[in-house]
Amino acid sequence: MEKILLLVDAHNFKPETLDFAAYISKLSKSKLAGVFVENQLQDTVPSLKTVGGTAYVEEIIVDTDAQKHISELVSNNITSFTSGCIQREVQALIHHDKGDPLHNIIEESRYADLLIADPSFSFDHELRVPSRFVTELLGKAECPVLIAPEYYEELDEIVMAYDGSRSSVFAIKQFYYQLPKLADKRIIVLHINKESNNGHATSRQHIHFREWLDMHFAKVSFLELTGDARDILFEYFMVHNDHNNKMLVTGAFGRNYLSTFFRPSTADLVLKAVDIPIFITHY
Repeated sequence: MEKILLLVDAHNFKPETLDFAAYISKLSKSKLAGVFVENQLQDTVPSLKTVGGTAYVEEIIVDTDAQKHISELVSNNITSFTSGCIQREVQALIHHDKGDPLHNIIEESRYADLLIADPSFSFDHELRVPSRFVTELLGKAECPVLIAPEYYEELDEIVMAYDGSRSSVFAIKQFYYQLPKLADKRIIVLHINKESNNGHATSRQHIHFREWLDMHFAKVSFLELTGDARDILFEYFMVHNDHNNKMLVTGAFGRNYLSTFFRPSTADLVLKAVDIPIFITHY
Protein backbone atom coordinates (compact mmCIF):
# COMPACT_ATOMS: atom_id res chain seq x y z
CA MET A 1 0.00 0.00 0.00
CA GLU A 2 1.35 3.40 -0.99
CA LYS A 3 -1.43 6.01 -0.74
CA ILE A 4 -3.97 6.56 2.03
CA LEU A 5 -6.65 9.23 1.90
CA LEU A 6 -7.82 10.87 5.12
CA LEU A 7 -11.20 12.57 4.80
CA VAL A 8 -11.01 15.92 6.60
CA ASP A 9 -13.72 18.52 7.16
CA ALA A 10 -11.85 21.62 6.00
CA HIS A 11 -13.69 23.69 8.63
CA ASN A 12 -13.25 21.25 11.53
CA PHE A 13 -9.93 19.41 11.65
CA LYS A 14 -9.73 16.68 14.34
CA PRO A 15 -6.20 15.84 15.55
CA GLU A 16 -7.55 12.62 17.14
CA THR A 17 -8.42 11.24 13.70
CA LEU A 18 -4.93 12.14 12.49
CA ASP A 19 -3.46 10.13 15.38
CA PHE A 20 -5.16 6.98 14.07
CA ALA A 21 -4.46 7.74 10.40
CA ALA A 22 -0.77 8.33 11.18
CA TYR A 23 -0.61 4.99 13.02
CA ILE A 24 -2.00 3.17 9.97
CA SER A 25 0.20 5.16 7.60
CA LYS A 26 3.40 4.36 9.53
CA LEU A 27 2.35 0.73 9.87
CA SER A 28 2.01 0.40 6.08
CA LYS A 29 4.80 2.88 5.21
CA SER A 30 2.30 4.82 3.08
CA LYS A 31 1.91 8.46 2.18
CA LEU A 32 -1.06 10.15 3.88
CA ALA A 33 -3.12 12.52 1.72
CA GLY A 34 -5.33 14.85 3.74
CA VAL A 35 -8.41 15.49 1.60
CA PHE A 36 -9.80 18.78 2.90
CA VAL A 37 -13.41 18.91 1.77
CA GLU A 38 -15.63 21.99 1.56
CA ASN A 39 -19.26 21.77 0.53
CA GLN A 40 -19.30 25.02 -1.41
CA LEU A 41 -22.36 23.93 -3.41
CA GLN A 42 -24.37 24.08 -0.21
CA ASP A 43 -23.59 27.77 0.18
CA THR A 44 -23.60 28.96 -3.41
CA VAL A 45 -26.52 27.24 -5.14
CA PRO A 46 -29.45 29.69 -5.27
CA SER A 47 -32.86 28.45 -4.14
CA LEU A 48 -36.22 28.91 -5.86
CA LYS A 49 -38.59 31.18 -3.92
CA THR A 50 -42.26 32.03 -4.49
CA VAL A 51 -43.94 35.36 -3.64
CA GLY A 52 -47.55 36.08 -4.56
CA GLY A 53 -47.66 33.01 -6.77
CA THR A 54 -44.64 34.19 -8.79
CA ALA A 55 -41.45 32.13 -8.68
CA TYR A 56 -38.05 33.77 -8.59
CA VAL A 57 -34.44 32.70 -7.97
CA GLU A 58 -33.03 33.99 -4.72
CA GLU A 59 -29.91 36.12 -5.13
CA ILE A 60 -26.80 34.86 -3.37
CA ILE A 61 -25.01 37.65 -1.51
CA VAL A 62 -21.42 36.79 -0.71
CA ASP A 63 -20.28 37.94 2.74
CA THR A 64 -16.64 38.81 2.07
CA ASP A 65 -15.76 38.99 5.77
CA ALA A 66 -17.24 35.54 6.36
CA GLN A 67 -15.43 34.17 3.31
CA LYS A 68 -12.16 35.61 4.56
CA HIS A 69 -12.71 34.01 7.97
CA ILE A 70 -13.43 30.62 6.35
CA SER A 71 -10.35 30.87 4.14
CA GLU A 72 -8.18 31.61 7.17
CA LEU A 73 -9.79 28.73 9.09
CA VAL A 74 -9.12 26.26 6.26
CA SER A 75 -5.55 27.52 5.88
CA ASN A 76 -4.91 27.10 9.61
CA ASN A 77 -6.38 23.57 9.56
CA ILE A 78 -4.16 22.58 6.63
CA THR A 79 -1.15 23.97 8.50
CA SER A 80 -2.15 22.01 11.63
CA PHE A 81 -2.46 18.83 9.56
CA THR A 82 0.90 19.35 7.88
CA SER A 83 2.73 20.07 11.11
CA GLY A 84 0.92 17.18 12.79
CA CYS A 85 2.17 14.79 10.11
CA ILE A 86 5.72 16.09 10.56
CA GLN A 87 5.50 15.54 14.32
CA ARG A 88 4.18 12.00 13.76
CA GLU A 89 6.87 11.30 11.12
CA VAL A 90 4.37 10.73 8.33
CA GLN A 91 4.84 11.92 4.74
CA ALA A 92 1.86 14.17 3.98
CA LEU A 93 0.06 15.31 0.85
CA ILE A 94 -2.63 18.00 0.71
CA HIS A 95 -5.74 17.83 -1.48
CA HIS A 96 -8.24 20.67 -1.19
CA ASP A 97 -11.59 19.69 -2.71
CA LYS A 98 -14.33 22.22 -3.37
CA GLY A 99 -17.75 21.72 -4.90
CA ASP A 100 -19.67 18.44 -4.61
CA PRO A 101 -17.91 16.67 -1.68
CA LEU A 102 -19.31 13.17 -2.21
CA HIS A 103 -18.51 13.15 -5.93
CA ASN A 104 -15.00 14.45 -5.28
CA ILE A 105 -14.07 11.95 -2.60
CA ILE A 106 -15.45 8.99 -4.57
CA GLU A 107 -13.46 10.13 -7.58
CA GLU A 108 -10.29 10.35 -5.48
CA SER A 109 -10.92 6.93 -3.93
CA ARG A 110 -10.52 5.36 -7.39
CA TYR A 111 -6.83 6.27 -7.25
CA ALA A 112 -6.13 5.39 -3.60
CA ASP A 113 -5.35 2.21 -1.69
CA LEU A 114 -7.37 3.06 1.42
CA LEU A 115 -9.72 5.80 2.65
CA ILE A 116 -9.90 6.67 6.35
CA ALA A 117 -13.03 8.49 7.53
CA ASP A 118 -14.44 9.82 10.78
CA PRO A 119 -17.93 8.19 11.05
CA SER A 120 -19.50 11.47 12.18
CA PHE A 121 -18.26 13.44 9.14
CA SER A 122 -21.20 15.55 7.96
CA PHE A 123 -22.16 18.96 6.62
CA ASP A 124 -25.61 18.80 8.23
CA HIS A 125 -24.62 18.66 11.93
CA GLU A 126 -26.29 15.27 12.30
CA LEU A 127 -26.27 13.30 15.53
CA ARG A 128 -26.48 9.90 13.83
CA VAL A 129 -23.31 7.83 13.49
CA PRO A 130 -22.26 7.09 10.86
CA SER A 131 -23.65 10.16 9.14
CA ARG A 132 -25.71 9.92 5.96
CA PHE A 133 -22.65 11.21 4.07
CA VAL A 134 -20.38 8.45 5.40
CA THR A 135 -23.03 5.76 4.89
CA GLU A 136 -23.39 6.75 1.25
CA LEU A 137 -19.63 6.94 0.91
CA LEU A 138 -19.28 3.37 2.21
CA GLY A 139 -21.53 2.10 -0.55
CA LYS A 140 -19.83 4.01 -3.37
CA ALA A 141 -16.13 4.28 -2.47
CA GLU A 142 -13.83 2.60 -4.99
CA CYS A 143 -11.25 1.50 -2.43
CA PRO A 144 -11.52 -0.03 1.05
CA VAL A 145 -12.74 2.32 3.79
CA LEU A 146 -11.41 2.33 7.34
CA ILE A 147 -13.77 3.91 9.86
CA ALA A 148 -11.65 5.69 12.45
CA PRO A 149 -12.41 5.40 16.17
CA GLU A 150 -12.65 8.49 18.33
CA TYR A 151 -9.75 7.17 20.41
CA TYR A 152 -7.53 4.19 19.74
CA GLU A 153 -4.91 1.95 21.27
CA GLU A 154 -2.32 0.02 19.33
CA LEU A 155 -4.13 -2.94 17.80
CA ASP A 156 -3.53 -6.46 19.08
CA GLU A 157 -6.65 -8.28 17.86
CA ILE A 158 -8.42 -8.37 14.49
CA VAL A 159 -12.02 -9.62 14.40
CA MET A 160 -13.10 -10.83 10.96
CA ALA A 161 -16.79 -11.23 10.14
CA TYR A 162 -17.23 -14.21 7.80
CA ASP A 163 -20.47 -15.69 6.47
CA GLY A 164 -19.14 -17.70 3.52
CA SER A 165 -20.05 -15.03 0.98
CA ARG A 166 -17.73 -13.67 -1.71
CA SER A 167 -18.02 -10.25 -0.12
CA SER A 168 -16.81 -11.35 3.32
CA VAL A 169 -13.85 -13.29 1.86
CA PHE A 170 -12.98 -10.37 -0.44
CA ALA A 171 -12.90 -7.96 2.53
CA ILE A 172 -10.59 -10.25 4.52
CA LYS A 173 -8.23 -10.66 1.57
CA GLN A 174 -8.19 -6.90 0.96
CA PHE A 175 -7.39 -6.34 4.62
CA TYR A 176 -4.35 -8.61 4.33
CA TYR A 177 -3.18 -7.07 1.06
CA GLN A 178 -3.46 -3.53 2.42
CA LEU A 179 -2.25 -4.12 5.99
CA PRO A 180 0.02 -7.19 6.00
CA LYS A 181 1.91 -5.83 9.03
CA LEU A 182 -1.14 -6.77 11.13
CA ALA A 183 -0.94 -10.43 10.07
CA ASP A 184 0.93 -11.34 13.26
CA LYS A 185 -1.87 -10.06 15.49
CA ARG A 186 -4.42 -12.34 17.12
CA ILE A 187 -7.12 -13.14 14.53
CA ILE A 188 -10.67 -14.04 15.61
CA VAL A 189 -12.91 -15.20 12.75
CA LEU A 190 -16.59 -14.90 13.61
CA HIS A 191 -18.11 -17.55 11.33
CA ILE A 192 -21.70 -16.30 11.15
CA ASN A 193 -24.42 -18.64 9.84
CA LYS A 194 -28.05 -17.69 9.43
CA GLU A 195 -28.96 -21.36 9.89
CA SER A 196 -27.29 -24.06 11.96
CA ASN A 197 -26.83 -26.46 9.00
CA ASN A 198 -24.84 -25.03 6.08
CA GLY A 199 -24.47 -28.25 4.07
CA HIS A 200 -21.54 -29.97 2.34
CA ALA A 201 -20.69 -27.14 -0.09
CA THR A 202 -20.18 -24.65 2.71
CA SER A 203 -18.05 -27.14 4.66
CA ARG A 204 -15.79 -27.54 1.62
CA GLN A 205 -15.50 -23.77 1.28
CA HIS A 206 -14.68 -23.53 4.97
CA ILE A 207 -11.74 -25.93 4.51
CA HIS A 208 -10.35 -23.86 1.61
CA PHE A 209 -10.84 -20.64 3.56
CA ARG A 210 -9.11 -22.00 6.66
CA GLU A 211 -6.19 -23.17 4.52
CA TRP A 212 -5.80 -19.67 3.04
CA LEU A 213 -5.98 -18.04 6.49
CA ASP A 214 -3.31 -20.33 7.92
CA MET A 215 -0.99 -19.39 5.04
CA HIS A 216 -1.36 -15.65 5.72
CA PHE A 217 -1.94 -15.22 9.46
CA ALA A 218 0.02 -16.59 12.41
CA LYS A 219 -2.67 -16.88 15.12
CA VAL A 220 -6.18 -17.71 13.89
CA SER A 221 -9.16 -18.79 16.00
CA PHE A 222 -12.68 -19.56 14.74
CA LEU A 223 -15.88 -18.84 16.62
CA GLU A 224 -18.96 -20.48 15.08
CA LEU A 225 -22.12 -18.41 15.62
CA THR A 226 -25.68 -18.70 14.33
CA GLY A 227 -28.07 -15.80 13.84
CA ASP A 228 -28.33 -12.30 12.40
CA ALA A 229 -24.89 -10.85 11.57
CA ARG A 230 -25.76 -7.38 12.84
CA ASP A 231 -26.91 -8.64 16.25
CA ILE A 232 -24.01 -11.07 16.61
CA LEU A 233 -21.39 -8.40 15.92
CA PHE A 234 -22.90 -6.00 18.42
CA GLU A 235 -23.24 -8.67 21.12
CA TYR A 236 -19.69 -9.91 20.58
CA PHE A 237 -18.10 -6.49 21.03
CA MET A 238 -20.29 -5.60 23.99
CA VAL A 239 -19.39 -8.85 25.78
CA HIS A 240 -15.70 -8.47 24.96
CA ASN A 241 -15.63 -4.94 26.29
CA ASP A 242 -11.83 -4.63 26.25
CA HIS A 243 -12.51 -3.42 22.71
CA ASN A 244 -10.17 -0.47 22.33
CA ASN A 245 -7.38 -2.65 20.92
CA LYS A 246 -9.59 -4.43 18.36
CA MET A 247 -10.45 -3.86 14.71
CA LEU A 248 -13.44 -5.29 12.84
CA VAL A 249 -13.02 -6.43 9.23
CA THR A 250 -16.27 -6.83 7.31
CA GLY A 251 -17.63 -6.99 3.78
CA ALA A 252 -21.04 -6.00 2.57
CA PHE A 253 -22.63 -9.40 3.31
CA GLY A 254 -24.70 -8.96 0.16
CA ARG A 255 -25.83 -5.70 -1.35
CA ASN A 256 -28.14 -4.64 1.49
CA TYR A 257 -25.87 -5.52 4.41
CA LEU A 258 -24.24 -2.12 4.85
CA SER A 259 -27.55 -0.26 4.94
CA THR A 260 -28.90 -2.82 7.43
CA PHE A 261 -25.87 -2.94 9.70
CA PHE A 262 -25.46 0.83 9.73
CA ARG A 263 -29.03 1.78 10.42
CA PRO A 264 -29.02 4.51 13.09
CA SER A 265 -30.10 2.44 16.10
CA THR A 266 -27.40 -0.18 15.62
CA ALA A 267 -24.71 2.24 14.52
CA ASP A 268 -25.16 4.43 17.58
CA LEU A 269 -24.53 1.39 19.76
CA VAL A 270 -21.64 -0.12 17.80
CA LEU A 271 -19.73 3.01 16.85
CA LYS A 272 -20.40 5.10 19.96
CA ALA A 273 -20.53 2.53 22.74
CA VAL A 274 -17.89 0.24 21.24
CA ASP A 275 -15.83 2.78 19.27
CA ILE A 276 -13.59 0.47 17.24
CA PRO A 277 -11.94 0.91 13.84
CA ILE A 278 -13.88 -0.91 11.11
CA PHE A 279 -12.29 -2.00 7.83
CA ILE A 280 -15.01 -2.22 5.15
CA THR A 281 -14.95 -3.03 1.50
CA HIS A 282 -17.55 -4.43 -0.87
CA TYR A 283 -17.15 -6.96 -3.66
